[in-house]
Amino acid sequence: MFQIADERRLAIYQANVCRLEEILPAILERLGKQHVIQYRQQIVPLIYLSSVFGSATSNGDMSQIITDLPSSNEDKLRVVVVSLDGENHVGLVVDRILDIVEQVIEVKGGATQEGILYCAVIQGQVTEIIDLYSVISSNLFGGGKMLAVVR
Repeated sequence: MFQIADERRLAIYQANVCRLEEILPAILERLGKQHVIQYRQQIVPLIYLSSVFGSATSNGDMSQIITDLPSSNEDKLRVVVVSLDGENHVGLVVDRILDIVEQVIEVKGGATQEGILYCAVIQGQVTEIIDLYSVISSNLFGGGKMLAVVR
């Protein structure tokens, strides 16, 4: 579970999570219009969930997110690295990582917007469950081409 701007609580299925990372903004690189990081000998594209889900503090300009970050070592980007198929990875940039929870999910409400599967109550609070594949396909510049594995 994690938060994005405006304290919006989101979650992703643990089976998709490869790692939780904190990275310095200085290691970000550009590949076309996409921010990427080098991670485990791969180029991993980043998706800023505050931009995807239209928080009040985000105008969709990813470069502004980076320039707004203070430069101290304590102000790192929090990245949830997800594995799509064991080979391809994508980084979801979040504002705050909350917890890792194992519980049966009971659907309590429908999707609030594109990219959300449904709503549930987790640890006593309403949480939106991300439709990972929708978020990735709609928010990677170049779509699936970005995730091509060279063989």
